[in-house]
Amino acid sequence: MTDATRVLRALRASQQRLSDLVGGLGDADLERATSDHGWSVAEVLSHLGSQSEIFATFIDAGVQGTEPPSNESFVPIWEAWNAKSPRDKAADALSADAAFLATVEALDEDQLAHIELHLFGMDADAATLLSMRLGEHALHSWDVEVLFDEGAVLAPDATELIVDRLGVLAGRVGQPEDTPRHIEILSSAPTRRFVLDTGAVSLEPGNAPEGAARLEISSEALVRLVYGRLDERHLGVPAPLASGVDLDSLRAIFPGV
Repeated sequence: MTDATRVLRALRASQQRLSDLVGGLGDADLERATSDHGWSVAEVLSHLGSQSEIFATFIDAGVQGTEPPSNESFVPIWEAWNAKSPRDKAADALSADAAFLATVEALDEDQLAHIELHLFGMDADAATLLSMRLGEHALHSWDVEVLFDEGAVLAPDATELIVDRLGVLAGRVGQPEDTPRHIEILSSAPTRRFVLDTGAVSLEPGNAPEGAARLEISSEALVRLVYGRLDERHLGVPAPLASGVDLDSLRAIFPGV
């Protein structure tokens, strides 16, 4: 199984999980505000729907060997989704999500292997593109699910894949501290060991210098921390254990995506 195929399986599971949740929501539920930019549930779903269409254009460019579309080409997509009613945003988001996955699942191993794009300042193969989609899908799905289930957590299969690619996101969205330091992060389920450099804002596998601050945390919660979703009500299991560092300072480094 290729990396891309593994990520695609996790994406399909995430899509099914969201579909099962949204299918039972009423109109009032769709209007509820989430913690994601204050967006309503319908607006979060609309974002996922428009991103389904946008990621489909990335995949098509990769298969065709053409340049990825420009940001300007996304404006009509966003405008079309913004104009939908809350109920249509929800229903159409699920349809667009399923259509995107069907398009990718129809590609053979050779087509997936030859996808290569320069996107967001980096070279991206099929596994990278699908991992980016998995990250946003799993986290935005959590934004919705946690409104209706305080104990909601990220799916284990998604967590395992996302945590190993957190370094790229951390470097893109992290806010440097004025006084740089190194923090050792030990995460569980799955077990990982990282070093966070708060000056350059990098999160890399390895061992921190002796005497460095230390954070023990579940991998699921670590993913949500870097994505800006680790609040006091949703700290993960087990709860984070910090030495020489506090969660508020880490939240300031990762204010949210």
